[in-house]
Amino acid sequence: MSNKITIADLRKLQAGQKGSEKPKKVHSNDKKVDYWAICADPKWKVETSFGIANYTFPVPPSANEYWRSFVVNNKVRVVLSAKAKSYKEAVADLARRLKMLPVKTHNVAVTIHYFRNQASGDLDNRIKVMMDALRGVAFDDDKQVVEIHARRFDDKGNGRIVISVLPV
Repeated sequence: MSNKITIADLRKLQAGQKGSEKPKKVHSNDKKVDYWAICADPKWKVETSFGIANYTFPVPPSANEYWRSFVVNNKVRVVLSAKAKSYKEAVADLARRLKMLPVKTHNVAVTIHYFRNQASGDLDNRIKVMMDALRGVAFDDDKQVVEIHARRFDDKGNGRIVISVLPV
């Protein structure tokens, strides 16, 4: 079996179709997670404290699970994993249902509280994934983010991300 695929095959794979050859994965562990079902749970909410809206979202996949690398024509191509695409779409939909409105004209400061289910999972691996999911929903462009405050907590069995976005 060849480890090479064509660009057309890569596009088919990204679209969920079968290509003529399977790519060689540089990373594995793309376990199927139904983020749409997770985001449908009524426990995700927005709470206001001192006039600041705090949005609660499911824990994103780690940055280690976010990207997939394939060798195409002897070059490494990096694409979003299926898990990452699913998370971004489901969380964007959830944010809209929670009435999160994008800050359009100001720079923003983002506060992230990451409550992890177990004693593993790096804070920095979750920040990029969460910020990507909120682009176009909480703010229009990454360039608007001029401040990030992040903190990790342990809360076994109750993993979540709590986010606030404020104009600065």
